[in-house]
Amino acid sequence: MEKEIAKIIYKLGRRIAKLRKEKHLSQQELADLSGKIINTVSKIEQGTKDVRLTSYLSIALALGEKPGSLLDDAQNAPVIYSPILQKLVDLLQHEDDKILKAVYKQAEVLVSVREKK
Repeated sequence: MEKEIAKIIYKLGRRIAKLRKEKHLSQQELADLSGKIINTVSKIEQGTKDVRLTSYLSIALALGEKPGSLLDDAQNAPVIYSPILQKLVDLLQHEDDKILKAVYKQAEVLVSVREKK
């Protein structure tokens, strides 16, 4: 049960970060709008901080979201439960297919080298 809760907290944080970026807000701006400190917003977005209900409600409202729908969206989102993998996704999400194919081929080479050891 703890692992499932950790996944939901992680996905909720990623969802909040995505919405913040879509609304062109910095973490500081979201912190100001929600009445939280930037460190809290950062840790929530990283999924490393258990979200108190009041913090969650403040952030959801600051983003103009219904708190229930934000949680539903987070629960139903596909899980990329690795901060490093998530950073790769964030880095590459706007690249074209040519770049993505090149990155994929490089990853295949790295994995095959590791497997040969």
